[in-house]
Amino acid sequence: MQHGVAGTVQYVYAVHDIKKGEQLCVHYTSLYEPRRVRQQALLQEKFFTCACERCSTPIEQSVDRFLEVRSSTQHAAFVCMYV
Repeated sequence: MQHGVAGTVQYVYAVHDIKKGEQLCVHYTSLYEPRRVRQQALLQEKFFTCACERCSTPIEQSVDRFLEVRSSTQHAAFVCMYV
């Protein structure tokens, strides 16, 4: 597990065996938020722009496209309820 702070110890508990060389991911934001919300939160709170496969895949080909549609639909419904 790669980490940028020298001398720190991290413990990882897994629900299945981890193979040598298998990548482990840490999620700093909710994976159910739209990409733009996740990216904004990471930039403001962690001071970096994520370039993982999910964040760097074009939105039209990413699972994030479903969250973008869901987010704009929910927002529109919310606005309509209070007009």
